[in-house]
Amino acid sequence: MRYSIIFLLVLLACGRSRTVYVQTEEPKPCLVQAVEGGANIICPDSQAFIANGETGATGNPGLDGANGVDGYSTLVKVANSALCVAGGVEIITGLDLDRNNELDLSEQEYSSTICNGETGATGSPGAPGIAGPASTSPFDIVQIIDVCGDAPGILDEIFLKLRNGNIVASFSDNANGQNTRFSLLSNGNFRTTDGSNCFFTVNNGIITNEHY
Repeated sequence: MRYSIIFLLVLLACGRSRTVYVQTEEPKPCLVQAVEGGANIICPDSQAFIANGETGATGNPGLDGANGVDGYSTLVKVANSALCVAGGVEIITGLDLDRNNELDLSEQEYSSTICNGETGATGSPGAPGIAGPASTSPFDIVQIIDVCGDAPGILDEIFLKLRNGNIVASFSDNANGQNTRFSLLSNGNFRTTDGSNCFFTVNNGIITNEHY
């Protein structure tokens, strides 16, 4: 006996088998077993069918979605911080919600303080450095000359001798030392102006004949 299938309902489920029935001209239905990719149909007369669904046509592309809302720029502000003992800065960030390129107070979200390091204690003195080379300037003082020696109750006349052989002396207008200035002594005979009657002779940087 053959059965004509008037209506077929197939339920497909991946990995699971479901059993449904179909309506036929006779009261005895065929058995439908849903399998992956199709269905097995077994009727009472032992006839079996395999029903595979065909792939449908590709649908038309959907419409483009609406453009999203532009995001907000993140702004950074750096300000001096009063929280640091040795000074520092506060870094503040937030979104520019009103898009005016300024980080307003209401827009400030996060902040971080960076402090300067405090001044450390003074370290111990280092080892003495190596002595530098001796000066060779022609104007270095190489000798102090007490022209007429140390006389009781009389002020000494002190001259300075330079490396180049010149002698530097102080000159004044009178015994009170007014208008004192320094000058180089040239060759010749000299007498001090302090009333001590100190006489001496300069000859190429050499002083001789000192006497009172």
